[in-house]
Amino acid sequence: MLRISFSIIFSIFIDCTGVNLMDEKMCLVDSGTTNSILREIKYFQTLTKSKGNVLTIAGRDAVIPGSGRAIITLPMGTTITIEDALLYPNSTRNLLSYRDIRKNGYHIETHHQNNEEFLLITKDNRYGRYTLERIPSTLSGLYYSYIKPVQHVAYKVNFQNANAFKTWHDRLGHVAYKVNF
Repeated sequence: MLRISFSIIFSIFIDCTGVNLMDEKMCLVDSGTTNSILREIKYFQTLTKSKGNVLTIAGRDAVIPGSGRAIITLPMGTTITIEDALLYPNSTRNLLSYRDIRKNGYHIETHHQNNEEFLLITKDNRYGRYTLERIPSTLSGLYYSYIKPVQHVAYKVNFQNANAFKTWHDRLGHVAYKVNF
């Protein structure tokens, strides 16, 4: 009897019942941060492990375990791709830089209405400018939003016997060309 031993770790985010299976996390929208900082790996599409240090506002060096491309979704569905996001699990909160918002072709405007201050994330089209997101502020003047990762499937596969897996993969009609197992 041939026994194939492998482990598959996967995450599938499905929203078919109207229930959001992905937790939304608070994120400060910050004009003072150079790079966006995310606390969890679930936002990253690519991640390069490294041991870099970043100087924080508290004046101490923070060890950054990695950086890469992250994709987040804001409450109204606006997707922001961050090419050089930093993974910092020990951060007290997620930070989204103005720079990364602008790199996605969006504009940021400050507005006041009914004694409330908020940011508008806008986009221009041929008919004018329209609002995508309205970002409220705290009493201390910090702007905040909620972010969630984009829906995707992520796989990490470790095979004990790669040749046996390839043989059964091919036998089941899933022939792959130029795939290295």
